[in-house]
Amino acid sequence: MIEGDVLGDKLESIFYDVKFEAAGNGGCVCKSITEYHTKGDYVLKEEEHNEGKNQGMKLFKIVEAYLLANPTVYA
Repeated sequence: MIEGDVLGDKLESIFYDVKFEAAGNGGCVCKSITEYHTKGDYVLKEEEHNEGKNQGMKLFKIVEAYLLANPTVYA
């Protein structure tokens, strides 16, 4: 969950539910759900949602690259 000033004046909070499930090829499948809790009657625009999704994917790719390069840091 993310709260605070970083959300600006339109969002109350953002909740992330991320699950990693084993895949048959030795890897995994990542499934995520994002809930935006807006302030008042504000309706989140699709462009805003897509921007947040793109930023999340960038972060995921950075973490994935690090873990692939450093397999001993996780069990």
